[in-house]
Formats: sequence, C-alpha cells, structure tokens
Amino acid sequence: MEADVLTAGKDKDIRVFSPEKCTGCRNCELACSIAHFGAFNPRRARIQVLREGCREEIRVCNHCEDHPCIVACKRGALTCDDGEIFVDEAACNLCGDCIAACPSGGIRIFDETLLICDLCHGDPMCVKFCTTGALALKAR
Repeated sequence: MEADVLTAGKDKDIRVFSPEKCTGCRNCELACSIAHFGAFNPRRARIQVLREGCREEIRVCNHCEDHPCIVACKRGALTCDDGEIFVDEAACNLCGDCIAACPSGGIRIFDETLLICDLCHGDPMCVKFCTTGALALKAR
C-alpha cells in the first residue's frame, strides 16, 4: 500500500513512498547529502528516515500546493518556482517559522543552513538510489 503522495514539483511527476518496501538502509539520505553537500552525511540530508517501532517514516518536504512555509516566512526568504521551493540564504535568518508551519516535518536547520527538499531540480537522487523501490517517481 502506498503512503502519502508527495508532489514532485513538476506537473507531470509525483514521488511516492511505500513504507512496506523501506528497509531503513538510508541510501536516500546518503544520496541527498552527496548531491547537495558533496559528503556522505545523513545529518545534512533534506530527507530523513526515522524508525517508529518496526516501521520507517520518511520526513521530507511534500511541496504542498498552499505552501504554508512560504506564507509563514516573514522575510520572504522562501519562494516557489514551478513547484520547487528555493531559499534565499541572504534573507533567511533561521527563525524557524517555516519549520513550525511545515505539516510534514520536512524542513529543518543543520549547521546554520535551512534544509528543504528541492527535488534535485527534477531528478531526485533519493529516488534514484532507493534500491528497494520504497521511493518512486511516477507520472501523474
């Protein structure tokens, strides 16, 4: 059974998570961190795998249509273009209002950097390196 559908930013694709296929290997976190920071460091990943008993939970921006994170940002540091969320680091003061507004728990701060999924600009590395198929990109 597939869990919540995560909009992939482009009108033609959706990212889905099938928790029954997730082994907790965290390859998605490693792929994300290397793609964005050039280092295998899950703490820098924009996707998080959390274990809840015998089940894995994925925390990642689900690119809500109403963008509560953007609405909550008083400094205008977050913008959306073609479904992708962008952070203006010069405008962001790391206040955390966007984190509090995020319904999926998919935004966080690490090492004075706001981490929010940008879907690797249409080619999500988390999906590419998910060997079990727990994360998939599917056409609408």
